[in-house]
Amino acid sequence: IITRRTRGQVARESQIAIVDVKGEFDAVVVHGRELAALTTDQWTNLLRLPEVVFVRTTPEQKLQIVEQLQRLGHVVAVTGDGVNDSPALKRADIGLAMGIMGSDVARDAADVILMNDDLASIVEGIRYGRAIFDNLKKTIAYCVTHLVPEAWPTLLTICFDLPAALSSLAILAIDLGSELAPAISLAWEPPEGDVMRRPPRDAKTDRLFSTQSAIYCLFTAGAIETAFCFMAWLLVFNHYDVSYDLLPFSADYWTEDSPNLYLSGPSGCADDDIPPENITSACRYLTGPPQYQVMQEAAGAYSWTLVLGQVLHIFLCKTRLMNTRAHGIFNNPIMFYGLACEILLIIIFLFFPK
Repeated sequence: IITRRTRGQVARESQIAIVDVKGEFDAVVVHGRELAALTTDQWTNLLRLPEVVFVRTTPEQKLQIVEQLQRLGHVVAVTGDGVNDSPALKRADIGLAMGIMGSDVARDAADVILMNDDLASIVEGIRYGRAIFDNLKKTIAYCVTHLVPEAWPTLLTICFDLPAALSSLAILAIDLGSELAPAISLAWEPPEGDVMRRPPRDAKTDRLFSTQSAIYCLFTAGAIETAFCFMAWLLVFNHYDVSYDLLPFSADYWTEDSPNLYLSGPSGCADDDIPPENITSACRYLTGPPQYQVMQEAAGAYSWTLVLGQVLHIFLCKTRLMNTRAHGIFNNPIMFYGLACEILLIIIFLFFPK
């Protein structure tokens, strides 16, 4: 149990009395009868050592040890199998009782029961517990990122009266349709190779969605996806020779019944009241149905780019700290089924809308 230098070992090596050893040891063994005389400061100094072993302790002293550790902000786990362990099991943040040899009182007081009474199962449980926490963070990062390119079209439409790059129906189709399967597939992501080499997370600061996660989702991955989505959206208008300066404050256009949209030519050539015989080949404009078609194609390009961006983004979400190639690209086959469903659904939504 003890792997570091104790006070007795330091005293023997230095050939001095144990009481004269001051701050030169990293481990200590404390008998239960010594606990009653400890002050708060002595408890603090004792529990700050890397290794502390308590021996011959009563149920009340076990409970006291748990409370002192919690006072210092530690997350305390206690294992036990007998009635004497039940107060500490109940008070601990995580109580683990033995399922085979443990008493009924201990099992009732515990949060977790080891069905095989093998303490090595705790290590495996911690490993998968950390994997679940990681996968939840990955799923949240994946889902929050695509909200950014969904929010910007609505904001720009409200502020500058731009043509709608995403309709409310398209947003629902992405959120509840194409994006659902890949997000769920991240639950099957295996633990990263360094998951057990990390220090315990700080329960007060390391949340599922932290400030660092928000910066990544909103200002890094989300911003990049939004930029490419708007690039694809504008390229469609450019393909039909629609000048970008025509897009702001064009709410009266882009429907099948909208007035003619002037593109180029003599002033007034796109007015509805101009006689057909006065319209020359120099007049270039779009009537209502072509405007609606251009707007629909631009919105489709925006949706398609958003989904393709998320297809690439999910590979970045496979890991939190490790390199993706080191972790493994093909170690989660469920994810590829999810991506296939996502691509299939967006194709159906875009090319078979009716």
